[in-house]
Amino acid sequence: MKKIISLILCTLLLISSFAFTVSANEEIKIKIDGEYKTFDVSPVIISDRVLVPMRGIFETLGARIGWEETTKMVLATKGEHYVSVQIGNTDAFLNGEKIVLDVAPQIVNSRTLVPIRFVSESLGCKVDWDDATKTVVIQTEDNVTETISKVAIVKLDDLGYSTYQSFNKAYEFFKSYGINNIGIGAIASKVEAGKGESGYDEFISTVKKWIDNGTEIWNHGYLHKRESSSQTEEMEGYEYFSVDSYETQYSNLKKAVDIINEAFDYKVRTFGSPYNACSPTTVKVLKENYNVLGMETVMLGETLKAGKGAFKDENGNPTTLPMNLGTDVRFEKSTGVCSYEEFLKRYEKNIDAPVIVMQGHAAQWDETDYEEVKKTVEFLIKENVTFMTPSQYYDYVMAK
Repeated sequence: MKKIISLILCTLLLISSFAFTVSANEEIKIKIDGEYKTFDVSPVIISDRVLVPMRGIFETLGARIGWEETTKMVLATKGEHYVSVQIGNTDAFLNGEKIVLDVAPQIVNSRTLVPIRFVSESLGCKVDWDDATKTVVIQTEDNVTETISKVAIVKLDDLGYSTYQSFNKAYEFFKSYGINNIGIGAIASKVEAGKGESGYDEFISTVKKWIDNGTEIWNHGYLHKRESSSQTEEMEGYEYFSVDSYETQYSNLKKAVDIINEAFDYKVRTFGSPYNACSPTTVKVLKENYNVLGMETVMLGETLKAGKGAFKDENGNPTTLPMNLGTDVRFEKSTGVCSYEEFLKRYEKNIDAPVIVMQGHAAQWDETDYEEVKKTVEFLIKENVTFMTPSQYYDYVMAK
């Protein structure tokens, strides 16, 4: 809640010098959640600020109001928002924090008028100005939709019992930038391999800590070597999600889902194939068995073998179950070797992509790699990129 209040305070301070561009003789309209509202006293312009009747605006926005006659103080509450203003005084208070207004509340035609932008934003609303129609446009808190220009998904591959401490270092690194919502891909057989080891409980509790703080664990398959499920030795060039049968792929996907969910008391929602090696068979398995496997998103699924139309329906529209996240930008120039310079090339190439997948192999990163990742993350932050997990992005798209 403190973070929300701080954000509102910062916003109010930033816009304190912002004025609606109007002249005193122009009619000002008020639109709230798509509907025009009228009050018993029309909005007025004072020092280029729009003021509206106190009771009308507070009640329309769902706030409870009180009036202290002696001090001429207006008190309003809505949920956890608490606002107080005083007639003739530019000092206002939001949840106890002082805000200095450009125009004080005042009495006009026997009505108490208050600045509409301050009041609305203090109650969690979004306020815009339509200059063409001279309309104040307000979205109440329940109807505010955040505008996001670009999303970055951190995709860290190859979690297992033997590598989790390296991933914990990566988790702490991203956390130091306020980025808890990263995606870490678990290889189910390598999770399972830790059972019976003395450090297994610590491994599980560490991963659960990540989950509790916003990290998503995704399904990176049961096996990872370039092997068929029927082989134990490595077979160069053999990628089982590219070659194996429908039945075998389903079996391995189901096994991985069950192991990950049971180990971490979790519901895995995202799949990323080893070596990003999907085939049309893989896509078919994921689509036809969603109710069992539950894979809502696939990261980097449209490989050459899967084909560019693999995640489209019969009308050519992208499928949503599963949804492919396919813009590969990544931290690395080759597996385990990070490069800020190579990242910039890929980023510029995909500058118009709404979502980028930042793949990396944290178990192989050394201090030199972290310096490159540091530059990359700081660049993305300056670009105002929003970090999401795969499932957060799926939920965001579906909500839109």
